Amino acid sequence: MKKIVALLLVLCLSLALFACGGKDKTTPTPTPPTTPTADTGSELPPAPPSTDGTAGYATDDVDWNARDKYHFVYAYTAPSPLVDTMMNAWKVLGNVYNFDVAESTGNGDAEAYVQNLEVMANQGNVDGFFMDCDPTIQNRVIELLEEFKLPFVCMFNPMYDSTGAAIAPALALDQYQSGYDSLQWLIDNYKTYWKGDVDVSTIGLLNLDWSTSPPLHDRCVGATEAFKKAFPGNTNIFDADGVTAGNINTEVGYNLTSQVITAHTEIKYWFVDACVEDFAQGAARFFETLDTQDNILLTDVGSVMLALEWDSGYDGAWKACYAISDYAYAGPAALGLIAMVDGRATAETLWPERRAAGDKATIWIAESSIVTKDTYKEYLTGIDKKYGAQ
Repeated sequence: MKKIVALLLVLCLSLALFACGGKDKTTPTPTPPTTPTADTGSELPPAPPSTDGTAGYATDDVDWNARDKYHFVYAYTAPSPLVDTMMNAWKVLGNVYNFDVAESTGNGDAEAYVQNLEVMANQGNVDGFFMDCDPTIQNRVIELLEEFKLPFVCMFNPMYDSTGAAIAPALALDQYQSGYDSLQWLIDNYKTYWKGDVDVSTIGLLNLDWSTSPPLHDRCVGATEAFKKAFPGNTNIFDADGVTAGNINTEVGYNLTSQVITAHTEIKYWFVDACVEDFAQGAARFFETLDTQDNILLTDVGSVMLALEWDSGYDGAWKACYAISDYAYAGPAALGLIAMVDGRATAETLWPERRAAGDKATIWIAESSIVTKDTYKEYLTGIDKKYGAQ
């Protein structure tokens, strides 16, 4: 029984840590990532010409320190490294925008999550919430926060009604597109690293997947579609699933990669796409044991681990990644919540110029970029400055 409970907690943690995205309304179209804008053929107004939007932006004409400090709560499913990075980012931004953030969690238990949330709301000194809850309890959570008249912004896991429309402001990532764009970068740049005439029929794709998490799996789906489009008829596509090992970590990434690469010596060149950084780091360690590392190109979704590798002088097969700064999530979420607490926006009116057609509230797709060793600092520094973190 204890093993079953432990496995469930691992899966719950994995979803909380990596399910950072929204639900596709239609079949995705492979295109470079763009900032969503209002559909001028819908009922939503176009973006104002001289500002980022209506409210909830760093450019808002607001004296952040003219009011008392706001007290927010981050309610998350279970502890994770992602929680730590968000809390650290909000600590920095709190000094800029005059707020602080406490924590509330159910430690993987849905009932405890709701109970702790009610305790925090009952205190009477909470102004709003950053919410990351399991979809199975979202209706109870909404009822609770509406009872206390407390605004909230969803983190990573948007809330939808029965028709599939978003019903609360949220920060998320386009999962399919992140995987597609990551692999497309390798396709666009492989000739820079592989000299001479490369027979494309000898190129293989390895996806390091976590199949039971739709958001993570969608990243691998996107990568596969990019590969198929670039190399029609090439069926050298291999999927290695971390679920079979029951964990998301570097060791699993190493083992999954070694099993596939060593079993398919007929493949001369490899594109490797990892749905999470942990798997990519494990793959990178395995590649360092090979004489053929120069024939391998690795990418992933996530930039924290690779940035640290580059800072330490790494220059191996892991050439690029799909980067999302912590502040690209934490900044808009905080500014949006402040706008609602101020009364300058509601859940229905926040960020309308970024809303997808059919949604009742806006899912803000976090700013992201494919980065390399030469560009990652510029991207991260740019986001930091945008939200006043530097």
